[in-house]
Amino acid sequence: MENAVGFLRRNRMVPELEAATVRGVNDVLMARCMALAAATHYRKGLPVGELFAQDVAASLALPGVRFDPVRYKSRTADKTGNLLIDGNTYAAESSFHSRTLTVGLRQDVVEILDEQAAPVRSFPRAFGHQSETIFEPAALLPLLATKPGAWGHSQLRPLVPEPVRDGLDTATNRRRVLSAVDAASG
Repeated sequence: MENAVGFLRRNRMVPELEAATVRGVNDVLMARCMALAAATHYRKGLPVGELFAQDVAASLALPGVRFDPVRYKSRTADKTGNLLIDGNTYAAESSFHSRTLTVGLRQDVVEILDEQAAPVRSFPRAFGHQSETIFEPAALLPLLATKPGAWGHSQLRPLVPEPVRDGLDTATNRRRVLSAVDAASG
């Protein structure tokens, strides 16, 4: 494949293409590819287009299922339920502390699975080093409702608008308020 791409780059895109529109570029490329297909193969003595047609006829049909490019890794959650994945910390949930979970890494998504391969959390994949733990804000609400005193040090607190944050800071029954917010967020 790399040889074919290099060949096309060297022989079909040099000299540099000139066209006024994208359709014009496509027309120029198509004309160059058709000229290549009409050329005779140096060893087999047949037109390249005919050899290509033979290759296509001999190819197997593509499977009827979608290809899912994913790499699975096994990770053990720390005591707070966080996983270190490619240098970034993702929050599974505190109930998964010290458990070995499976992580599916896709091009744009990190999916955390439990021991039975059931999905736990899914996050947009972060590239580079993120200084903060990547978490799902709604997942913290049930935990905060059970331990409302943790609100002051919660990762969720800085994300909440100031009037709501002030209301939760001074709430006399924070557990009930956080439970209501959890129910509403569902």
